[in-house]
Amino acid sequence: FIHSYGYPVFIENSSFPFVFKQDSNLKDEESYETATELHYKTDSSTSSVRFVYSVVENGITLSYANPRTYYNSDAQSQFYGVYLSHEYDFDRRNKIVFSGYAGKSNASVVKSSENGGMVQLYDAFGKIDVYNELIYRSGYSYDETPTTRVAVRDGYDYTISVSYHPTKDLTLSIKGENLLDRAIQTAYPIPARGVTEYVSPFDRTVRVGVKYVF
Repeated sequence: FIHSYGYPVFIENSSFPFVFKQDSNLKDEESYETATELHYKTDSSTSSVRFVYSVVENGITLSYANPRTYYNSDAQSQFYGVYLSHEYDFDRRNKIVFSGYAGKSNASVVKSSENGGMVQLYDAFGKIDVYNELIYRSGYSYDETPTTRVAVRDGYDYTISVSYHPTKDLTLSIKGENLLDRAIQTAYPIPARGVTEYVSPFDRTVRVGVKYVF
């Protein structure tokens, strides 16, 4: 069980919108969180489940009105979440990992994915190591202002890496990231123009590397 506080913001920086009026009567945001975890293991696999419940009181929220100010919300924000994972070892050098989560919040504005999952596959063939990873995150939408809408699409981030070890000191590798060019995006609302720009955390990229240990 965790009880924590979120303190009011009275400075202006790149993380917070420009605010013309501050409220000196803001209360600390209070958060209560409890979690339960269960694990089941065998010789070749591990399964886990985690349940999370949290409540936020006196939530600090940014108003739509001008001048934009932070205020304490009267509504109690609640979040329920479940996280699942399963790892299976085929042998010492080959395994597969599944994980996923699903959450639900009654907050008026949700700015993150409520569902997601990941698959990781580790393979080894002699002197070659192969890594595959696929990450899914659900999209979400909300009104940043009465005239600015944020709508982030579902994200699919696929990565593959192949490494070759001709000797114990030398490694040749190639790695492709965001190969589907559909990784979850970050939204940058521009209220002054009434539009929102969407930027991927990184571009579709292929890297080639050589590593030699002296």
